[in-house]
Amino acid sequence: MDENEVIALYGFRSKQEYIYRTNRMREITGASELIAGMYSRFTAESPVPIDADWRNCAWSELRETFDGAVVYEGGGNLCILYRDRPAYVRANRFFSRMILDCAPGLGLIAACVARTDDFGADMKSLRAAFDAAKNSHLTPGFCNVLPFTLVDRATFQPVAIKQAVGSELVESSRESACKREAYELMGNEKKLRGKFIDDIVDEKGKDSLIAVIYCDGNSIGQRLRKVMEGNGSLYSTNVEALRGFSVKIHEAFVERPLAAIGRALSSQKESRRGYRVVIDHGDEITLVVNAHVVPMVIDTYLSSVEETDGLHACVGVAICHSHDPFSEVYRIAEQCCESAKKKNRGEILRGGANASYVDFHYCRSGLTGSLDQIRDTQEARFTLRPYLYRSTDSSSVDLKTFLEFGGRIAKSPLSRGDVKTLGNVILASASPELANSSRFQLEIERLKTKEGAGDKSIEEMERVSGQLFTRLVFDISNFYDVWFAKDTEDTEEESGE
Repeated sequence: MDENEVIALYGFRSKQEYIYRTNRMREITGASELIAGMYSRFTAESPVPIDADWRNCAWSELRETFDGAVVYEGGGNLCILYRDRPAYVRANRFFSRMILDCAPGLGLIAACVARTDDFGADMKSLRAAFDAAKNSHLTPGFCNVLPFTLVDRATFQPVAIKQAVGSELVESSRESACKREAYELMGNEKKLRGKFIDDIVDEKGKDSLIAVIYCDGNSIGQRLRKVMEGNGSLYSTNVEALRGFSVKIHEAFVERPLAAIGRALSSQKESRRGYRVVIDHGDEITLVVNAHVVPMVIDTYLSSVEETDGLHACVGVAICHSHDPFSEVYRIAEQCCESAKKKNRGEILRGGANASYVDFHYCRSGLTGSLDQIRDTQEARFTLRPYLYRSTDSSSVDLKTFLEFGGRIAKSPLSRGDVKTLGNVILASASPELANSSRFQLEIERLKTKEGAGDKSIEEMERVSGQLFTRLVFDISNFYDVWFAKDTEDTEEESGE
């Protein structure tokens, strides 16, 4: 070990805000592509020679031909060992210029510490230095106070470039232009085919419901710390373990699930086969699908993740119309995922096991305010969401229970109007307890009679869910048109209720 060596950690500030600072899908896709390829571009083009061959997991000390070596890449971070601090400084100067040139608006965070013989202690010190750099730096904003400033309506930054896009002259900021350029440089297999929603929606203008699905792995940081704790202090064993862990995580949370989702969607009717992967970094995926295939996509994703023993993830889903602003819909999906993670953390604190949870929201009444604010005024008192993905207790109300009974009711003699009436009676109540009013009970008894002796779905659902019956009925009613109805052409009508 050279006493002058330093170990550095890189990351990007507010990645999601950078990606979704526009509602133009080509720019969103281009921004995601820029971030996904930024580290590999940096290590390949840096004037400081960097050994970037880390995916083979084997570790050796810095070779004479390199002044830097990638320790690992994962979780949105890049860790590099440099021969000395001057090499780190030279590399940073290049990295900063590169970002200003090809990805203006993207914030870079970097920190380093001197290397010792104790890898664990070095990483602890490095993480502390990185967090300090992250918390101390303020990203300057754009000042558009001059009355003659022309503003890019996507980013609200000054217009700097005018360029022809097809037959149209587009005025945009440098940030927007760089995102579009990144999109144009993507391989044809990654590009949007035609317009963004053309092969996703069932019928544009009539049934144009789409879903933004945000998936994120559970407790990856804790698992990473456990990997490091069991390998002593040596760099060789720890680096190899970290590299193997990063490769495993990407395969488990991105590569294998996306392949499974592609296979599952290929069996759907043509209008529901399409999907767009917006983000697929580390343990995180964001994709857009036809709203009606969401249950299948969720099940495919989580069952694939859980093939690896001990791994779990949380999923947030926002259902909307194709003309809704994508950045706002994504925000709701991300908040749904955080709601699911909060539920999981709460269960762990109560002595439960780490598990996969799913939360979902139908954006009917606009997209202003946070998910909590929307629910507080509309439905929070009555919903069971977030749902546990798969319960080991047969009497528990999990996502499978919700989907099973929703499907059974859709196949029963009950009409759409019957189901929606139940939901409206509940919504008109002050609480789930008061929802079990005489009117609600009268409706339940009437529908039991309507079902007849051939199907006891309501009765069985009441028995299985117990005190949660009202909440389960409410959720089924709320998503009946999207996932359960015999004729989903009624979906547009429902959105106006």
